[in-house]
Amino acid sequence: MKKKLIITNNQYVNLRKHINENKVYEDNINKIVKFLEANYNKVLEKYRDSNEYKNKKSFEIKADGDIITPKDLMIYLKNKFKVGEGFIKQLLDDWCDNKIKDGRLSKNTSLFD
Repeated sequence: MKKKLIITNNQYVNLRKHINENKVYEDNINKIVKFLEANYNKVLEKYRDSNEYKNKKSFEIKADGDIITPKDLMIYLKNKFKVGEGFIKQLLDDWCDNKIKDGRLSKNTSLFD
């Protein structure tokens, strides 16, 4: 048994707009992740805080082996891909923790701040 769904032109336009926004969001995530995987390795730096050793997320540049801090990488990616700072922070955290699934972040953050 088939059922038809009848929508107005305005509903159709709004639905297309919503679908296109999600596609742009996922495409940006996939493009940035592909760039990160091609150019950077995830590393943990150990540092001493009082009497404890703690780990800090950092990134190794594949081309020369230098270490770049998350803040410096965030600034670079923000300018390169023209997206918001909060979006890049979340993307870097999720990429380090392998939480990006099907072009989606673990937290829904705005593409532009």
